[in-house]
Amino acid sequence: MALAISSLVIAVSAILLMRSNKTFNSIESVLDKNSLPREILHMIARDVREIVSPGADVFLHVQNKTYKGRNEARLEITSRVYNKKGVPVILKRVIWQSRYDPGLDRIVLYRARSGLSLADKVLDTQAKEHPDSLIFVPLTNELTYFKILVGNMQEEPLSQWLSNRLPEAIKVELSFAQPLDTVTNKQEFAPEDLISRTIVVDTLRKISFTVPDIDDYEKDKLGEPNDINEKEANQRTSKDAQASPIRSTIEEGAKIDNSEAESLRVNGVSK
Repeated sequence: MALAISSLVIAVSAILLMRSNKTFNSIESVLDKNSLPREILHMIARDVREIVSPGADVFLHVQNKTYKGRNEARLEITSRVYNKKGVPVILKRVIWQSRYDPGLDRIVLYRARSGLSLADKVLDTQAKEHPDSLIFVPLTNELTYFKILVGNMQEEPLSQWLSNRLPEAIKVELSFAQPLDTVTNKQEFAPEDLISRTIVVDTLRKISFTVPDIDDYEKDKLGEPNDINEKEANQRTSKDAQASPIRSTIEEGAKIDNSEAESLRVNGVSK
C-alpha cells in the first residue's frame, strides 16, 4: 500500500513539474519575442553612436531592395583614419544586412564588424587576417520585415543613401508578425505589429528656425499661454460672443412683452 502511494506521489510530482516547465518556457518565449526587437534596435543605435563622431572621416550608406516580395536592407557604417603616408585605414566598420530565406520563409538578420579596434578576439583577429572577407554573424531568423530609411527631417524618407555626407537620421522598421492578406498580394502589416526607431546620425547638424519679432504682436494682448485662468476667461469670452445674438434677441423680446403689457394696462384691459 505504501509503495502504491509513493508511486502515485512521484507520478503527480512529475506531471506538475512538466506543466510548470511548459508554462515557464511559454512565458520565456513571450518575453524573448517582446525584448528581441528592442535589443536589435538598441544595438543598431549603439553602433551609430560609437562610430559616428564629430570631425571623423565617417560615412553611412543605406540600401534597400526587394527579393521575392520581401524587403532586404543593408546598413554600412565606416570610420577611417589616415597613416603617415596619408593612406586611409578603416578604424571601425559595421554592416547590418538582412537576407530573405525562401526555405524558412523568414528574413535572417546578420551583423559584421571589422577594423583596428578589437571587440571580439576571435572574429576581429580573423577579420584582420582576411580584411576582404567579413564574417556575418546571424542574430535572428524569425523576422518577417526589415527596412532602413534615411531622412533629413523635412522631406520624404529615402530608401537609398550612398553619399559621403552623413544623413540627419535613419529610421529602422522591423516586425516578427505575419503580414496581412491583401488583394494585390503586397506585403502589409498592422501598425501595432511594426516596431520602429528613429536614430539621429548627424548630431551637429544646423537647425534653422525663425524667432518671431515681438513688434508684430500687440503688447496689450500678449499673455501667458499656460495661464489656466486666462484660457478660461478667453473661453468664456468666446462663448459670450457666440451667445450674444441669442441674448439680444431674448432681451428684445422681453422689451416687446413689457411694452404690450403696459399698453394693456393703459387701456384698462385685463389679461
